Amino acid sequence: MCNSGRILVVETMKELRIFWIHILQEWGYEVWPADSGLQAMGMIEKDTYHLVVLDLWMPEMEGMDLLRQIRKLRSRLPVMLFSTRPGMKGLVEALRHEACDYITGCEPMEGIFYRIENLISRFKLELTLHEIINRISDVSHCISQPLSAIQIQCDILLSENGESLPYKSDIEHIGSCVKRISDIVSNMRSMTKSLSIRSPAGHG
Repeated sequence: MCNSGRILVVETMKELRIFWIHILQEWGYEVWPADSGLQAMGMIEKDTYHLVVLDLWMPEMEGMDLLRQIRKLRSRLPVMLFSTRPGMKGLVEALRHEACDYITGCEPMEGIFYRIENLISRFKLELTLHEIINRISDVSHCISQPLSAIQIQCDILLSENGESLPYKSDIEHIGSCVKRISDIVSNMRSMTKSLSIRSPAGHG
């Protein structure tokens, strides 16, 4: 299988950590292992990942505690919690603290593969949208001031010279065109501001 995506695996048990590394690499992902919550937080602060696969039950810093820390630093980064222990308590807690998914050791690997693929694909789309929003915002900001300056100069020429102004109709046409473009730019800025509220801020 050929997939693209950077996955951070956080697991204190060496055997489980090796298992996740092996299976995720076999599925085509780039995998970075961390053997503790503290190490994982240091890696998340420095690098960008598309998914964190996180053991719910760990010494030193439990998965739920690490999830809370991740949410403070990377609010939209997908986190998949897993547990080898039965019961619904972990699931309820995971969802309450905004885990994107929760798996147990008894689930078929094919289903886990598709869930991982969906999480990463969706997050990549969000990152792309975020980049597009930033570019539109930058462009609209760069051209808004020159447009405003042109509009002001057209208004000054028309108000100071009146009917005696040479090429009056052309200047009025320029002013009208600039006004329409300025309205479009203003709408673009409003749109990007609205979309930014829903974009993956703090994704890292």
